[in-house]
Amino acid sequence: MVGMSAFFCQVGGILLIIILTADYGLCSHSNLYTLMYQEKRLSSYDNYHNTAIFRFPVQSEVKVTYMNFTQIRNDVKCKFVNLTVAVHQGSYPVINPDGSSFPDNTVLRPTVLGEQTMRSNMTLIFDNPNPGYWFLGAYISNNNDRITQKGLGKDCNYRLLVQMLNIHEVDITMLIDSVLVEDSLDDTHNVTMFRYFVPPGVGSFKFIISGCHVKHLDGKINEECPLNITARANALPMNDGYVTCNATRDDSGFNCMIEEQHSETKVWYYLLVQVTEPLLLNKTVQFNVTVQATGCENNKYYLSKEDENDWTTGTSHGYSSPGRHAIRDIMELYLYNVQYDVSGSGMDTGDNLMQCPEIIELEAHDMTTIFSVAYYGSTGNATNIFQISPSKPIITSLDIRSFIDIGGTLKIFASVFEVNDTESVSIILCVQRDRIPSMTSDGRMECLIENELQLNDTDVGGKEWFIPFPEAGSWYIAASAQCSKDNVVYEDCGTDILMEMKVHLTPCIKGCGKYGNCYVSYDAGLSYAYCACKYGYRGWGCTDDSEAWSRTYFLVQVLLLTLSNLFFIPSIILAVYRRFFPEAIVYFCTMFFSTFYHACDSSDYCIMKYDTLQFCDFFSSFMAIFCTLLCMAKLPEHIKQTFTMLAAFGIAIGVDYNRFSLWAALVPTLSGLVILTVSWSYQCRKNKSCYPSKKLWLIRILPGLTLAGVGFLLFALLEKEDNYQYVHSVWHVCMAVGILFLLPSKTSKNDEHEFHMAELMDISTIHAELVENESPDY
Repeated sequence: MVGMSAFFCQVGGILLIIILTADYGLCSHSNLYTLMYQEKRLSSYDNYHNTAIFRFPVQSEVKVTYMNFTQIRNDVKCKFVNLTVAVHQGSYPVINPDGSSFPDNTVLRPTVLGEQTMRSNMTLIFDNPNPGYWFLGAYISNNNDRITQKGLGKDCNYRLLVQMLNIHEVDITMLIDSVLVEDSLDDTHNVTMFRYFVPPGVGSFKFIISGCHVKHLDGKINEECPLNITARANALPMNDGYVTCNATRDDSGFNCMIEEQHSETKVWYYLLVQVTEPLLLNKTVQFNVTVQATGCENNKYYLSKEDENDWTTGTSHGYSSPGRHAIRDIMELYLYNVQYDVSGSGMDTGDNLMQCPEIIELEAHDMTTIFSVAYYGSTGNATNIFQISPSKPIITSLDIRSFIDIGGTLKIFASVFEVNDTESVSIILCVQRDRIPSMTSDGRMECLIENELQLNDTDVGGKEWFIPFPEAGSWYIAASAQCSKDNVVYEDCGTDILMEMKVHLTPCIKGCGKYGNCYVSYDAGLSYAYCACKYGYRGWGCTDDSEAWSRTYFLVQVLLLTLSNLFFIPSIILAVYRRFFPEAIVYFCTMFFSTFYHACDSSDYCIMKYDTLQFCDFFSSFMAIFCTLLCMAKLPEHIKQTFTMLAAFGIAIGVDYNRFSLWAALVPTLSGLVILTVSWSYQCRKNKSCYPSKKLWLIRILPGLTLAGVGFLLFALLEKEDNYQYVHSVWHVCMAVGILFLLPSKTSKNDEHEFHMAELMDISTIHAELVENESPDY
């Protein structure tokens, strides 16, 4: 039934997407479609490990992407729950469900879609999305702090089905450097698209629209040119954004130019040309399109077989690009047509500096652990010292690899060396992905506020910044100096400034600090690091102490959960006194492992691995329940030993399979009660009287069972996050004190003699003697 419901959900989602595409007028034979879907199980959020991560590729030249989210329940009786979804391009989304604060100097990148809550179904539409891998994070928004035992009540599981439909633009004209392309628009064809591949080594390029005019059918030419032009790197242009220009008139006609300085390389740039107003039936707009690129001699590039493979398969960017032959043809034309700056280094004049800045590549050196990479300059020194000149900034670059690096945290550390006592120095760092910062005509850096980091010489010991889950691609870090004297800021420091800059990729921000542990999660080829906080601390780096435990609360929790196990000491002594030595060992193990498990869980004092202590705690607790019930039954010794061995193996399997399931505790408890009931019923029938006696029922059995029942109900029903230490401690006490009431009286003093003489006696006599003398009695 679950599989069939999931099938109908998939079909329904596909039909919904098809209806939406029809409404948007996108169902046309000229469009290409790709449809993908994934389904994953959802969990309530405790830390990032509980987030279901989806990954979808968005190819190049996609004009619309639809994402349909469908919540799937394992049973129709289960209610829909609130789900939260976040979408990011290039890396995993950084989510913060509880609104906790981030560590100081954490740089958050803007996401495609922030955390958005949905109830059952939701459809998102993205126009002209950036190509590459898109990552989606989803989790159950759970505000209930109750600790529910699995198996108690309806066990509801939830899955999320995500479907993505990409609709591609197929009618795009390719542009080549210095090659004129003629085109026209009319009332039926009022939009056209061009693309230009930017190879490495290009400093700048221009899209030039020339010879634009409106032509009537009778041959008359108007002086107007109703065109709007938009350019964008990597993705199809938006109608309302990025770089636009309107045509102007000169002696040769109407012309328009869009210039890209410090353009991205090894990517496609797209040019959208459209009429600004509807055309009459008898009018056409005619125009020419040209691309002029300027390369840098110091960055002149020749195509290698390795790069050809990278650009063809799209491995360097994580998405598919046009074909191998198209790339090779473009590169060959590029080598012939691009005009290079041949003025030497090109670093002395303002124009050359603006177009061809020097870029220092930082090489990646992988460490021994995952998400541990150090980026060094070409010299390979462990510390990178950079010299910032008054007239120009320095620009460094590094590569963040898709899937390998995106799950870590990019750490940038910088410190400035003192210049003199009277001058104050500030370093402006500009961190951008895929393209270097813009430069003015005199070589100064222009940086967007959201990409700017500032370091002052008053920052003793330097300063560090953290970028969690950096997107895959080429990252550029530019640095320029700014000096001030007597509170007057001026641009030129007059002398070179020395700066130390270290760039590392680390798993977590500062290793999650003192109040958290850094873990790495692996899921279907995806890996990412996350912090699991403790002691009430929260946040991405476990630095938010707004709900941190006080020292008193911490001590109360640790002492209650550990010292409450000391109530097992009387039970152990009583079991030894009454010669129940196996049971005494079980009670001791229960006390020992429960004490050190809770010490490890609450205070990190772990004498063994956490999972080992947890397994032993659950196993010994369930064995203690079963052994006590078995001990109360009036059974021959060999039958008792048989049941004990079966229980040991069965409980071990159940605890290892799912120790948090209520059935892991119920099965040994119910089994012991069944054995006890059968045994006592047999004694009642044999003796023709109630067994045990009414007096024992009143003063021992009923109080013991009541304590055990109360403890079990507290354990199963009333435990919450905020009362766990109290309720669970009462559970320890109820178990331990209940044993004092339920443990039978001494065994016979002649047990060992009867056991050794059993071989000399008749089988029927053995049975009668064991039943009458060997078994304990109340």
